[in-house]
Amino acid sequence: MMTSAAGWPLMGVCVAILALASGCKNDPADPEGMGGMGGMGGEGGAAPAAWTKVELEGAVCADGSPYKFFVRTAAESDGLVVTLEPGGACWDYETCGGQDGPSRAAYLHGLGDDHMTATPPPLGDDPDGIPWGLMFPHLGLSDRDVATEDYDQVYLPYCTGDAFVGDFTATYPAPSGEQELEIQHRGAANMKLVTSWLSGAFPSPEQLLVVGSSAGGLGASFHYAGIRDAVAPARSSFLNDSGPLFPPGGPQDPARQAFAERWHTQDFLAELDLRLAASEAQSLTVDSGHLTALLAAAFPADRFLVSYFLSDLDNSQFAYGELFDDPTVEDLQELWLEDTERLVSVIEATDNWGYYLPGFRADNCSHTVSLLPIDELSRLSYALAATVGNADGYLRTDLGALDFAAALDSVLAEHGALLRERASDPMTAFTDAEAAACLARGE
Repeated sequence: MMTSAAGWPLMGVCVAILALASGCKNDPADPEGMGGMGGMGGEGGAAPAAWTKVELEGAVCADGSPYKFFVRTAAESDGLVVTLEPGGACWDYETCGGQDGPSRAAYLHGLGDDHMTATPPPLGDDPDGIPWGLMFPHLGLSDRDVATEDYDQVYLPYCTGDAFVGDFTATYPAPSGEQELEIQHRGAANMKLVTSWLSGAFPSPEQLLVVGSSAGGLGASFHYAGIRDAVAPARSSFLNDSGPLFPPGGPQDPARQAFAERWHTQDFLAELDLRLAASEAQSLTVDSGHLTALLAAAFPADRFLVSYFLSDLDNSQFAYGELFDDPTVEDLQELWLEDTERLVSVIEATDNWGYYLPGFRADNCSHTVSLLPIDELSRLSYALAATVGNADGYLRTDLGALDFAAALDSVLAEHGALLRERASDPMTAFTDAEAAACLARGE
């Protein structure tokens, strides 16, 4: 989860350059959020179309402020990408930050209109700004060699602390009798409004790709069917980056049960059971770990792929941290690899799931493969390259001669076996300071 601008001293300059080049227009006067999106793309180095803000009546963030998402259309579109943002999760007074403390979930206090281009000081005014429009190469801005450069893009920020699956108001009492904390966990409700909007805005694309990262990967897993049904694409794919739902019977089991209880998912999952024709033995209301197999069976012509680092210290801590009083890197990795074996076995029993599982990248606690390498953004040459679309967006995601671009190509391909590659060893190489900082995220 990234919720600060630490390590971004040069990005204000770079994003300011991008903003000047693209116009960065938002048109709140356009109720459908579609105005001004055409005509800015093109060939020969023309600036890409700007992001346009969309707000839907009834969609809210955790603090009750309006939820907003962002759209960018291609001059000649090859398809549609829908991306669900990462950003942790929270489930009680402490993890949701209390009245003024740090939270384990991002953007609980709402979203800015400049969410895609927000810049930290000295050139920007957002101390926690992250330019999300650059962060994912598949959005087609920071690395224009990606297969999705000429796709329409719908980017869904995350501000409800519930991995996009909640639909209730939580009132969390303060442990010391202070003022209680009210949180709108409305991720699932927001997604219903978004999918309804998508059905009118982007009907029948040639290709749909749904991408979710971290908490967004979890959410996208549950909402893939709804998004797909809404737009009715000719071909459809799903890429889950670092939000795996492992199969039942492994060490992630308690975390999945806690997930369902914390965000009251019973009714939501019962609806999904019906859509996916889940048997009683595979009911998601009993265990959401069945979702991989259910998606494969429900959409046999679709293509699915999961990716994460085998050394992921962020998601493994979320999955297993509560099993230990004081978990170590070795404790978490052992369970992560055990669940990985279970997931690979389920995937290899299907015809339409693939996996891309590299070993290690120190950036962001070896968490999230589809993001730019965060540590590189403090290097001026790399940051500048990202602003003009020339960054190596999947740096240090290598598996032999491949990198994550191969996974993206595979899940988008019309035919052929899906990529199934994983590192033979996690190759964990955190320094003591890096490991301590990563483990402190769960405290």
